[in-house]
Amino acid sequence: MNLLKYKEGRYKTMKTNNKNTFEVRQVDGIMFDEGWIWNTSYLVGYFSTSAKNEKRAFIRFLNNKGIYFKKNRTIIDVQDGGYILEVQDRKTKEPLFAAIYKEQ
Repeated sequence: MNLLKYKEGRYKTMKTNNKNTFEVRQVDGIMFDEGWIWNTSYLVGYFSTSAKNEKRAFIRFLNNKGIYFKKNRTIIDVQDGGYILEVQDRKTKEPLFAAIYKEQ
């Protein structure tokens, strides 16, 4: 994030046009020891966003592809692992979809 200094020594953010591109995959996970691992995955598509809330952009992309979750979001949780956003079942933590950051 770029910061600009202005009057009174305060900082404000400068709007940038940096877009992050993600590859979205449907994940088939299997339970291994005490956690989940990806068994196989299938390409769903790609999306780019400059939004601050990349989790919301990820869910909107899935909605545009016809993939919907309950409106109150009690069934899923979106985890941010740095370079991977992962939609998980809230109770079992099973991975359902993943958005993998792609460098441009």
